[in-house]
Amino acid sequence: MKSPITGKEMILQKEKRVLSFRKEEFNVVYHYYLCTDTGEQFEDDQLAELNLTQVYNQYRERLKLPFPDEIMAVRKKYGLSARKMSDILGFGPNTYGNYEKGEIPSKANARLTQLANDPEELKELAVYSENLTKTLDKRISELLETEKVLNFWNLDNLFKEKTQSSLNGYTMFKQEKVYQMILFFAEAIQPWKTKLNKLLFYADFLNFKKYGYSISGLKYAPIDYGPVPDEYELLFMFGRKNKIFKKAYQEINDDASGEKILPMKQAKFNNKLFEDNELETLNTILEKFRNVTSSEIVRMSHEEKAWIENYKRHPFIDYSYSFDLIHI
Repeated sequence: MKSPITGKEMILQKEKRVLSFRKEEFNVVYHYYLCTDTGEQFEDDQLAELNLTQVYNQYRERLKLPFPDEIMAVRKKYGLSARKMSDILGFGPNTYGNYEKGEIPSKANARLTQLANDPEELKELAVYSENLTKTLDKRISELLETEKVLNFWNLDNLFKEKTQSSLNGYTMFKQEKVYQMILFFAEAIQPWKTKLNKLLFYADFLNFKKYGYSISGLKYAPIDYGPVPDEYELLFMFGRKNKIFKKAYQEINDDASGEKILPMKQAKFNNKLFEDNELETLNTILEKFRNVTSSEIVRMSHEEKAWIENYKRHPFIDYSYSFDLIHI
């Protein structure tokens, strides 16, 4: 970014600061451009959003408020429009839709939204507001029946956290999206399993570094071979059961063999599940590490502060370490 004062290129800076929001204080990694000639600091739209996102994420986490994707998921499970959901909960006509777009709800409205995630509670609210249609009543009955049966091949039952936090990148776990991230790399380069785990780590942490949230909602553990998704073996097993990708044993040399991640014949990467910036992140990681070997990317991950400060110390890596990445 060029300085609006001198017209010269400015230097991107980041430093720890305390920012206030609704009478609460939050520690963030503040990003800005520095005009070295004048000492003035500037933000472009992306940096301003990144700085604010850090504050909003911590505010929601601290007060246990739902995130936009959680709010949207509650509505979609019932097949309702945002306007109808607002009517049922007693909000203003556009309120629920604004919450889905990122506006932070009041504590009272947040609790109502969280309460509505329970089909029985939603039914009572719909009755009280005179919005219980036959279609909605049928959908609620279907959900109640479905919840009685545990779908073994549904990773949401194992991976979804009760709250979004800095350990999952403030993103709700989405099973299909994780499958598609793995399929993206499997289609492009058929990586060894060790390398794929690092590609997922770098993709999620780069997206957080740039935009303040992860793509997958996965947590990452610092193990001997670098950062890996929590319970990564389950991801690969369920991917095979769902006929999306598979592991294949191949010889590395005369003395060793390993597991490659290959796409299933009938599977095809679905880019419609991703935002444009998420696709840009995936492609950035692909091109950055396309020709990097598994041992090289392990070495690179061992040089990251995210691994160094968490290995044998903490079970998971906080996404705030994304701001200290040195290889992307």
